[in-house]
Amino acid sequence: MKKLFYLIALAGTLICSAQAQEPATTDEAASIPLSAYMDPSLSIPQSAQKVMIDKMQKILSKNGLVATENERFIVTANINELNVEKSETAPVVYIVTLEVNFYLGDGLDAILYSSCSTEVSGAGESKQKAYMAAVKKIKVNDPMFKAFLDKGKARILVELRRAQAAEAQRIAEEEAARAAEQAEREAREALERERQEEREAAAEAAREEAARQAPEAATNSVKTVQEKQSGKPAKTAAKAEAKPEEKPNYQVKGKWFK
Repeated sequence: MKKLFYLIALAGTLICSAQAQEPATTDEAASIPLSAYMDPSLSIPQSAQKVMIDKMQKILSKNGLVATENERFIVTANINELNVEKSETAPVVYIVTLEVNFYLGDGLDAILYSSCSTEVSGAGESKQKAYMAAVKKIKVNDPMFKAFLDKGKARILVELRRAQAAEAQRIAEEEAARAAEQAEREAREALERERQEEREAAAEAAREEAARQAPEAATNSVKTVQEKQSGKPAKTAAKAEAKPEEKPNYQVKGKWFK
């Protein structure tokens, strides 16, 4: 909140940039939540501040709005003391002339949407009572306040619509990102399935090749067992069945040789 009042104290003027605005409907305008607020740090008597809050709440009510508490958008006021007079008679009477400035804005981001001003005077036995008498003269049904609120609400609606559009765009971008991520994940899964199928096909081919080589492997295994049992290389079936070749006998120097 203090950002807004710091801005008011420095400038005291409207700082919103001019922009194209869509006309606000009655329902839209009435639905804008507003709070009547007075900065307690301002140099205004506490009793006068309470009267000002009551005045602002009545101004909102007169224009079809309901004042609630602790809202982001606020109606607030600042009082400038233009003149103070003190009578020379007894009892002493104080006469004050005040400039009362009203502001409608964003209390969080310190954005001022509209403003208006009125001048009032009051008299009392003390300066505080003179303040009270003056602020009580503010006319809550002054047409100035309707224009003030209508202008501020229209600009608030522009900001709300812009925020809604930005939120809708953010949601759309997030959905697009999720869709892209899903598509990428599905592509990776499809590639992994393809690779898995290739691995399974290679494994099946290896099994078939192993099945073709199984008889030869079994024969080699039997041969190995025979060699281990006999301690000699096993004869092949062909060699085991072959009969030794008969060689003719020869006699050399009285000795017979096969």
